[in-house]
Amino acid sequence: MLQFLKNKGFFRIVAVLTVALLISLVIQYWFTKSELNRIQSQFETQTASAFDQIHRKFKETQAYLNSLIAFRKLDRNLTHYSSSSYIVELLKLFPHIRQVSVIRVSEQINPQKASGSQIRIRYVSELVNANRPEFGEAIKKSVGAQVIKKLIASKESMSMPFDYLGRPTLIVIRSMRRPNDLYLAGNHYIVLYIDVNQLFNPILKQLKPNEAFSVLMDGKLLLERKAKRKSNKNYIVSRFTHQRHMVSHSRVFSLNYYRNLAQDIAPINRFLMVFTIVLAIFAVFIILWAVIVNSKYARSKAQKAAHKNRSTAVATMESVEEAVVIIDAHGNVEHINPVAERLLNVRLKQAHQKPLLPIFDLRDLNDEPVLDRMLFYSLERKQGISIPHKATLCNKGKSIPIAGSFTPLLNAEGMSDGAVIVFRDLIESIKMNEKLRYLATHDDTTELINRREFMNRLQDALNRAKEENLVSVLIYLDLDQFKVVNDSCGHLVGDELLAKIARLLENNIRLTDTIGRLGGDEFAILLEDCTLSDAEIIAGKLNEAVKNYHFKWQKKVFDIAASLGIVEISSNRYSVSELLSLADAACYLAKQYGRNRYHVYSADDDAMIQHRREIQWVQRIRQAYEENRFRLFLQEIRPLSSVISQHKHFEILLRMLDDDDKVILPMSYILAAERYDKMAELDAWVIKNAFEQIAQYIAIEYYASFAINLSGQSLGNSEILDLINQQLDQSPQLCQHIIFEITETAAISNPAQAAKFVSLLKRKGVRFALDDFGTGLSSFAYLKNLNVDYLKIDGQFIRGISQDRANYALVEAINKIG
Repeated sequence: MLQFLKNKGFFRIVAVLTVALLISLVIQYWFTKSELNRIQSQFETQTASAFDQIHRKFKETQAYLNSLIAFRKLDRNLTHYSSSSYIVELLKLFPHIRQVSVIRVSEQINPQKASGSQIRIRYVSELVNANRPEFGEAIKKSVGAQVIKKLIASKESMSMPFDYLGRPTLIVIRSMRRPNDLYLAGNHYIVLYIDVNQLFNPILKQLKPNEAFSVLMDGKLLLERKAKRKSNKNYIVSRFTHQRHMVSHSRVFSLNYYRNLAQDIAPINRFLMVFTIVLAIFAVFIILWAVIVNSKYARSKAQKAAHKNRSTAVATMESVEEAVVIIDAHGNVEHINPVAERLLNVRLKQAHQKPLLPIFDLRDLNDEPVLDRMLFYSLERKQGISIPHKATLCNKGKSIPIAGSFTPLLNAEGMSDGAVIVFRDLIESIKMNEKLRYLATHDDTTELINRREFMNRLQDALNRAKEENLVSVLIYLDLDQFKVVNDSCGHLVGDELLAKIARLLENNIRLTDTIGRLGGDEFAILLEDCTLSDAEIIAGKLNEAVKNYHFKWQKKVFDIAASLGIVEISSNRYSVSELLSLADAACYLAKQYGRNRYHVYSADDDAMIQHRREIQWVQRIRQAYEENRFRLFLQEIRPLSSVISQHKHFEILLRMLDDDDKVILPMSYILAAERYDKMAELDAWVIKNAFEQIAQYIAIEYYASFAINLSGQSLGNSEILDLINQQLDQSPQLCQHIIFEITETAAISNPAQAAKFVSLLKRKGVRFALDDFGTGLSSFAYLKNLNVDYLKIDGQFIRGISQDRANYALVEAINKIG
């Protein structure tokens, strides 16, 4: 439709008409606004002038009353009033005053009497127009006791309206009493009869068609005039209003002047208004004509678009991996995709326009049908709803767990027009979740439970030991030759060995026992409801089984051994981590005692106590390192002879401070640091800080040498070698001042690495000393291959050398060969 209208120039026509209509409205608004402003200004000017004339008439009336009162004071004889030419001349000046009369109250008026007291009013005489007695009757009807009392109290004029022969008239009354008059007969009041039409004549005579004028006295209508319209045409124009309030003779007069400006609008404005209306009707006719003419084309295009959208929706549903079912408002099937056909075991041709309930048997956790309730909820409330948790789709005796949702379809009026059911098979998802849960608790290599799951089960056993006093045993197992297999054959072969060892261990424990892999070549076995003696029997069987197992790979055969640590789980207050730590310590002692054996933890075991002390020293070393509680000391090396030399020798010694800043000798912690591989870390700290202090010292004392001790672990550590090279490159002047001391034991443990380490650093000018020389069995042979500069003979040969001839001979031999 839109394309057709575009080709026919429909939008161009509508655009032109719309622009013309807007231009016409703007022009009309501008002209009409200017015209109305001009008319309003003129109207307000004329009305204000007329209201001013009326206001002057009110003042003239008051002035006339004042003149009569003054005349009264000149002559007390009231009979002279009627023949007074002065009063007659005054009436000629004020045509709106039709009659002047005098009245007298027949009795004294006492303000203290009740308000309901009767007052007799007597007509005295008329000053003019004496043959009009009806004015006297009007006075008697209009003037009452309340008015007279108000006049006496206020001494001002009062006014009352009355109808005289169909003409609105005002009666104005005022007391004529002089100050020396008595309250007896002689209380005279002068009365004026004012013609309302003459009073408001300045407005009434200029009243034009489509104008209206009204007068309210104290809120009550006194006069209203509407001029006749010249035409019955009614235009949508403004109505101007001019209003003024005047106070006269104790009354509030409200003057309202209205004007309907329909006839005052210029003809050009009327033409523009008519032109705009005609233009709008013509534009609406063009639009309606185009819509009616092209409605068939629009319906055809809409049908094609709907067919295309339906085809796209069907194609989308065919391609999605979830099952989709579309039903109408009556619950009949409109479409199902192939996935839904497979899950429901029905074809689209068989289910089309048939009820959904027989083929979609959805049941909840209690095996109750829930489809009808879900459809009712979704269609009635027009809200989507999810399929209940653990719902199953029953189909020919099979129950398929599914998940999904019901979504209502709403038409243009917002009413339910069917629903879309989207669901999926959860069998694969459940299998995947089970697999993930298995992987989360099991080791992928050995298929044993992993460390996390084993610690959870160990915690349960510990809780039962505390609550039920049930004794269990924890065995910590570590393979002794696994690293040889891993390094020589690769990690994949090492994983295969671990899997076979896991099966071997499972075959040598009870069915109620739990075995898990903690990591690497470490396993843990939980023997629940087991005595310590029975655990030792099982541990012996495990040792024997691993010892007798020969792992073959290609043409290689590897013998494997295992060391076991045993800890009893009883009601004592050990945590899971503490139990594993104790079992690990017992396993370590089994390795120390010769491997392929087990060791039972005992709190009184000296070896275990020593081991735990070493563990504590490792923790203290780590804490001291983090808190920077290591210090370097200089120990000068002096000759026994009295020869004085300018060159000084120093040895740099490492000391640790405790929490109270007391010095701890290295013999307390060095053994633990060596056993738990902490020496390389300490050597790195010594090298960094010693080089910095040596640089400061040689600036003062140039002729000095400094010996720095290196452990055997540092000789094979590439990071230590890189650190020394970096420090020497930054400060090359230190090379001739540095002497590295290595122990003979460290050198002979790995002579190739020691020789390489020494040769690389000696190229930079660094010197080496072999410490504790003579303690090894092959000291002289290794000395031949190590290019060292100094020998430091072990102290056991030096002590008592003057008395011990054997020590003397050994030192002499070492000195000559060195």
